[in-house]
Amino acid sequence: MTVSQTPILSIVIGAQNAHSTITPCLQSLLEQVKDLAIEILVVDDSTDGTTEIVANQFPTVRLIRSETQRLVPHLWGVGIQQAKSPIIAITTAHCIPSEQWIDSILETANSEKTSAGFGGAILPPDLFSLKDWAVYFTRYSAFIPPVIAGIAPEIAGDNAAYRKVALEKCWKNSDQGFWETLFHHELRQQGETLNLSPTIEVRLGETDNPWYFCQSRFRHGYHYGSTRPETSGLGRLIRIIAAPALMPFLIMRIGIRIAKQRPDWLLIYTLALPWLVTFLSAWSLGEVKGYLSNRQCDCTVSESTAK
Repeated sequence: MTVSQTPILSIVIGAQNAHSTITPCLQSLLEQVKDLAIEILVVDDSTDGTTEIVANQFPTVRLIRSETQRLVPHLWGVGIQQAKSPIIAITTAHCIPSEQWIDSILETANSEKTSAGFGGAILPPDLFSLKDWAVYFTRYSAFIPPVIAGIAPEIAGDNAAYRKVALEKCWKNSDQGFWETLFHHELRQQGETLNLSPTIEVRLGETDNPWYFCQSRFRHGYHYGSTRPETSGLGRLIRIIAAPALMPFLIMRIGIRIAKQRPDWLLIYTLALPWLVTFLSAWSLGEVKGYLSNRQCDCTVSESTAK
């Protein structure tokens, strides 16, 4: 892509300590870009060498260094604000896009012209790591393959693309980062739709250390509880009282989804339960704290430095 070209697609990757997956993630994308006018932005908050890998091995990728201790939605927010294309795709550096990911996004955007955003399934990790499978079940059980094509209330933020016009219309509090659940709620309020496509796929790779992931889940749960749309004071009180049942409910819901769509995964789900309970407990505690706070967590993003 030349400097004068307007990209047809911007890809924003939130990168946090992903030294083991950033290379296959970017290699997959660059093999698909070819001569298309596509920009790739990596918004990075890492301390494990991910930054140096991008800077040294991928000179055509735009590296944006974010301030530390951010969450992925903050990184997405920085990248989305700097993206130039009418279609903006987002994922994380822990996910490896499929070989047809870019083509599938562009084809879906062209065929589903009335949809504000598009997404698809997230595939499980290749390696037999119970910790990584538990991360997968914790975050992506609603997007187990195969997904059903058509209009959907939600798409996975780690495998999504949105029209810039929809972002400009419905992305509220953009200085607080891009939180897809809040954005999707606003889209629905505005009468916009989201679309799922079975061909838009990414695969989860090796993930962070479990302690870091627990901290991240707690902070995400806190944000969700403190910003959950249309939750009255009484609604918060009810959810706080029901808090002891939250984690078992989440465990049961994930198990039902797996039994329905991928019963062949039930054994690994059972083996991963100790990790799954740990991760969901972190989320549940954060969500309850969010309800108790009745205010949004400090999620502002300072100006980042682009390389």
